[in-house]
Parts: sequence; structure tokens; C-alpha cells
Amino acid sequence: MPGKAAVTVPRPVTLPTPITLPKPITSPRLITLQTATTLQTATTLQTATTLQTATTTTMTRLLSHRFATLGRQVLGGLLAMAVTWLSWGSPALAARPAAPTSLSAAQTAQISKARTQLTTAQSRLDELQRYIASEDWTNTSNFIHGPLGDLRRQAATINRNLLSSKDQQKARSQARELMAHIERLDMAAKDRNARLATKEYGLAVADLSAYLDLVPAVGP
Repeated sequence: MPGKAAVTVPRPVTLPTPITLPKPITSPRLITLQTATTLQTATTLQTATTLQTATTTTMTRLLSHRFATLGRQVLGGLLAMAVTWLSWGSPALAARPAAPTSLSAAQTAQISKARTQLTTAQSRLDELQRYIASEDWTNTSNFIHGPLGDLRRQAATINRNLLSSKDQQKARSQARELMAHIERLDMAAKDRNARLATKEYGLAVADLSAYLDLVPAVGP
């Protein structure tokens, strides 16, 4: 009978000896040194912050003083220039010619001539009214382009020779109204529209009268 196999028993595991850490030193002397170092660091930081704040404040005051001084100098210079300018008078105003208070001889002659031609055309408007009433569209058109054909140019001559810009503006506005009615009257004659032609004729007569009221009755 065969023999039994031998059983091998494992060796016991030997654990390493634990390392014992030294206890921190908590002597009163070490704690005092640490506290002193912390207080010294805090004091140093506070002192540095205080110095920086004081320096910034000083620089701000210096800059403010310098800018204030510079501003006073600039303002003083500007005031001196203004006083000198006012005492001598404005060169632009001094060089500007005075506005005329009366029409020149050339202006008077041009206005007088143009106004005469307009009043002549005005005196013949009854003739135009008869053509419209009889629906004589050929003679109506001929009259508009004949005796009334020069109204625009004569009005422009008067407008640019009036004394003030305000008078010129009013005259131009009234002349535009007059010419608008003359043009619509011409279109009505071409369309043989008696009703519209009669309406525009009446408006043109009123506008011409109003325009002449704006033109001074001057003589050469």
C-alpha cells in the first residue's frame, strides 16, 4: 500500500514592526515664536497698505492741483482773448457791408419797367375773359402765350431786385401761385373745358392783382 504524501505546512508571515512617528513639539517657546512672526507679518502688510494709500492720495491731490492751475490759466487766456476781440470788434462783422436801405437807380429802373409790362397785361384780361366765355379756344391759347407769355420773366426781374430778402420771398411765392393758375388755364383751353378755364381765369386775375400789390410803384 503506497505511503501518504507529506503535507508541507507554510511558514508563518512575520509583519514588519510599525514605525512610531515623533510627536510634534508643542513647547510654549515655539508657539510664542510663531505668534510673534505672524504678528510681525500682519503689521508689515498693514504698514505697506497704509503707505500705498497715503502715496495715492498725495498723487491725486497733486494732479488735481496741477489741473486746476492749468484750467485757470487757460480760462484766463480765453477771457483775455475775448476782451481783446470785443474791444477791437469782430473782423467778420466789420468787413460785412451794411444792408442797403433804398433801391439803387438800376434796381428802380428794372422794377419800373417790369411792373409796367405786368400792369399792361392786367389791363387786357377782359379780352381773355371774352374768349373763354365764347369758347374761342384758339384765341384763348394765343392770348395766354402772347400778352401773358412774358409774365414769368417780368416777375423774376422784379423779385431779384426787391430790397429785402423777406419781400423777395413773398413775391416769389405769389408769382408761383399766379403761374400755376396760368398753366392750368392753358391746359383747360387745350381740353376745351370751359368750366375749368373760367375758374382758373378768376384765380389768375386775383393772383396777378395780389402780386402787383407787393411791387413798389417806383419810377426811373
